[in-house]
Amino acid sequence: MELQKEKSSGYETVETWSDSKTGTILSMSESRNINVLCNYRLKITFTAGNETETIYKY
Repeated sequence: MELQKEKSSGYETVETWSDSKTGTILSMSESRNINVLCNYRLKITFTAGNETETIYKY
């Protein structure tokens, strides 16, 4: 999971967290201070076996 900050040229990763688990549920809770005047998104990448999916939350 990456916290990304919006820049004029796209997004820049400012923090990265990772975790893994065998089974069907993975729960993560992370924190970071941010500048409320900037725009951020989370880039979340899931991998199961040979399959990978990336989603973005704004």
